[in-house]
Amino acid sequence: MDEIVPAFNATDAMNILALSMAPELDKGDYVVLTKAEHHSSIMPWRYVCKPRKCGILWVDVGDYGEIDLRSLEDIISSEKRIKAIVAVHVSNVNGVINPLREICRIASSEGCILFHGSGDAFIFFHY
Repeated sequence: MDEIVPAFNATDAMNILALSMAPELDKGDYVVLTKAEHHSSIMPWRYVCKPRKCGILWVDVGDYGEIDLRSLEDIISSEKRIKAIVAVHVSNVNGVINPLREICRIASSEGCILFHGSGDAFIFFHY
């Protein structure tokens, strides 16, 4: 970790991350989000992608809202220029705990930055 940026809450942190990533995004680039993302994780990326003419790709989720890793792998291995992946670790909506370590492996295998919301994970894990 190179630096720590303070934020008021997880929503503010995602806004800061998206805005700081914006200069790195160009026409034809993509950001990957899961269909299980909270509205507050989606909107910052829509805000930065639209004026830069970059796209958002959506990862499918299973019946319980868990990330479909095959869908993520298919998107990542496509010929598209994917700059970042946004994935929730633990959902405060349905309690699903996504396999963050595996998502990190998939992201890093293609050199993508992974932004994950883990604010709701702290009550489930002892770090």
